[in-house]
Amino acid sequence: MKWCFTILLLTMSIRLVADDKVKIAKELEPFQGMWAVEAITKNGVAVPEDAAQRLILVVKGNERLVKDGDDVKSKGTYTVDATKTPKQMDVTVADGPLAGKTLRGIYELKDDTFTLCLTLEGDTRPDDFTCKEGSNRLLQVFKKSKSVAVKEPDLRTELLARKKADQGTRVRYLEILRKTGGKPEGDDAEQLQALVTLIHEQDAKNGEWLKGIIKKHAWPGFARVGKDGAEAVFILAQHAGQDAEFQKKCLELLTAAVKAKDASPIHMAYLTDRVRVAAGEKQVYGTEVEEKDGKLVATPIEDEAKVDERRKTVGLPPLADAIKQARRDRGYEEKK
Repeated sequence: MKWCFTILLLTMSIRLVADDKVKIAKELEPFQGMWAVEAITKNGVAVPEDAAQRLILVVKGNERLVKDGDDVKSKGTYTVDATKTPKQMDVTVADGPLAGKTLRGIYELKDDTFTLCLTLEGDTRPDDFTCKEGSNRLLQVFKKSKSVAVKEPDLRTELLARKKADQGTRVRYLEILRKTGGKPEGDDAEQLQALVTLIHEQDAKNGEWLKGIIKKHAWPGFARVGKDGAEAVFILAQHAGQDAEFQKKCLELLTAAVKAKDASPIHMAYLTDRVRVAAGEKQVYGTEVEEKDGKLVATPIEDEAKVDERRKTVGLPPLADAIKQARRDRGYEEKK
């Protein structure tokens, strides 16, 4: 009889553990997958946008990873209590100076936006989503890509995050060029050089990452990652010029995807010109520009008389219009 009672207690314990796991899994279900980081504020100080938006949050079960490209920045686990108001979420940190500590927090999940406010030290829990100077709080805002009918939504999410970081750095670069009329000096010149260094670092990391994706899964086109994801693939390939052979391979794969109607002809045109100019050849579609005698012009074009015909076949505007836009983007003033 005693033996039967022991078995009964053991069975009940196993059932309770199983029930707890089911409950935890259900509460964490909305957070599963990959999230792009929108903003981070610590004690009232915002992390620079380009640094924050390079990060990706990955949630699998109750485990969390924060990544910058291929580099893991932090690890930990989540626990959630959605019955409280505001809803509670705690983060147990697995590495770094806070390893082993549990940060008390509150969260809000609204549509595709996940907001988390944590207390950095002590057992107090925030009662609102403010993060003022000296508040001892960390406020994080994450964005999940809207659901689309693609075969690999997680890959799409990472591609979009990498594209956002890539474009953010280049936008800042162009802003300085516009502000200085293409001739930066002093602090502007220093900032521009720092951005150039950062761009090279980002391009190298993204190129290596994309190389691994393509080697493992072939070219990610519309069907796998959606049109916006496919655009991100193109941008990373377009900026992978540090590895000329890989960029040529990307062009081959992209061209094949265009023939299969799984990629954009415009992207193929841009990458074609980028590869040809890098190899010292004339471009085909006139998408590459250079400075000549203080003016922004198209680099030499093969059979230039027919360039607008070729541009039209892939959906590009006339070359003259594109050059004017490029000059405006880079701060070059048109000579009257």
